Amino acid sequence: MYNPYLAEATALLTEAAQELPEDATAAAAIKANMAQAYAILSLAQEIATSNAAKLAASNNP
Repeated sequence: MYNPYLAEATALLTEAAQELPEDATAAAAIKANMAQAYAILSLAQEIATSNAAKLAASNNP
């Protein structure tokens, strides 16, 4: 299931990862925030897929 919001967010995170600051502490903080964002996106994608499956099942008894 394609999600344009997920695709755009993933693209933005990928772009941000290529432009990390040279300061190791700042880069580590950004990487930690990006990891959290990816985890949230992954969970949102799982929920959307599950909801779509439930909806499809309820429409096809």
